[in-house]
Amino acid sequence: PEAAVDFRLNLPDIGALVDKVNGPLSVAGSARRAGSGWQIDTEAQGPAGTQASIAGTVAEDGTLDLDISGNAPLGLSRPFLAPRDLQGQARFDLSVNGPPALSSVSGRISTSGATFTAPNLRVALRGIDAQIDLGGNRAQIALSGQAVDGGQLRVDGAVTLTPALPADLAVRLRGLVFADPSLYS
Repeated sequence: PEAAVDFRLNLPDIGALVDKVNGPLSVAGSARRAGSGWQIDTEAQGPAGTQASIAGTVAEDGTLDLDISGNAPLGLSRPFLAPRDLQGQARFDLSVNGPPALSSVSGRISTSGATFTAPNLRVALRGIDAQIDLGGNRAQIALSGQAVDGGQLRVDGAVTLTPALPADLAVRLRGLVFADPSLYS
């Protein structure tokens, strides 16, 4: 009834667990019996400076009441987006309250000053500021950035986080320049 566990995991390459992502993973923390569940307090460090803190409770029936905060480099998305590239730092401050499901997640993910390049589309954006607020199985998005060749892009709206991903997004382009030096500008 008063169980207590301190744990430490060091994995030299997370690629053994997560396809297309490589680098070390270190997780350390504690789990303490608390009433009809467990009190969790964990710190994690992952590839390219990824950091996360996880604290809260896990009930015996699997119900979660966790707070998760940290940051991760956007460059970790490179294997999934290639030949496109996203760079910058994402910060997250999330809560999971309820069963272990996406519908139980709320909080914010944000980035400031990120960059995106899509060489096959001849598009490059810089100064990307994004804020994604999660809750109620929806992601409310506010994103803005400047095109390297001139102009601005802004995206606002929501995406419902169900398999079909229905979205209601407003995309605004202001003075956006598309150019192929030998054909058009």
